[in-house]
Amino acid sequence: MGMSNQEWSFQSASQLKERFSSLVHHEYLHTYIDDTCPDEEELWLTYSIFLKGTSIERASAITLAAGFVHAGLDIHARVSLHNSEDDASRKKRQLNVLAGDFYSALYYQSLASVNAVDMIELYGSTIQEIHEQKMSVYVSEQRPFAEALEIARGIDAMLVQNIAATLGQWEYNELLADFFLFKRMVEEEKQWREGTHFPLVEVVLTEGDEDRAWRVWQMAKGKLIEVLERHADAYPELAPTINSSIGRRKTEAKLTLEEGRLG
Repeated sequence: MGMSNQEWSFQSASQLKERFSSLVHHEYLHTYIDDTCPDEEELWLTYSIFLKGTSIERASAITLAAGFVHAGLDIHARVSLHNSEDDASRKKRQLNVLAGDFYSALYYQSLASVNAVDMIELYGSTIQEIHEQKMSVYVSEQRPFAEALEIARGIDAMLVQNIAATLGQWEYNELLADFFLFKRMVEEEKQWREGTHFPLVEVVLTEGDEDRAWRVWQMAKGKLIEVLERHADAYPELAPTINSSIGRRKTEAKLTLEEGRLG
């Protein structure tokens, strides 16, 4: 990548997200593939934690690499959603697979750019474990929703948790697990509203009719918001990012729970 020290330094979540977007931009691919760029608050929380354990350059490169992995895993997960056999859907599936491989190459390049070769094996082994863990959610919709939530809680933050542990930042494990699960629920809820069912939604829909499933979902999300509020109190330096993420959605969760329906 060959970035200067100034280019490695980010002053805001939006600046970090813009850098990520510029590195993954591929006009032809993005004409066809789904947008799986990581949430900017996820990137910023990750970057803020990594900065506590390493240099600006390494924190930036490792954060971007984790973002590339996130995007690659998400886009591979979406391949199975395009199950129509018409030519357009077949092409979309093929390009999603190609894009996932493209993101994988970018994470390796990002780590190599700051000589973070010590991280490459960690990334590879964690990605394999994430694939295996995801199967636990994907292959069974018969498990209780609470159990599925706990499995998902251990998946999305796994890479960032493992990196943070390597950097000596073990104390953030619970925060990361809860924050990334919340972001997963927000994204799956958005897709649910648009008529697409991702794994957690598929599980909660087994709890009863859609109205009941929606209420169960909102209650679970509301409890998670309360946990994140406690994390914000425990980590004042990270509170702006946490509160920015949950503040608006806390009101939304209250309203949708009162409505008791998917609106």
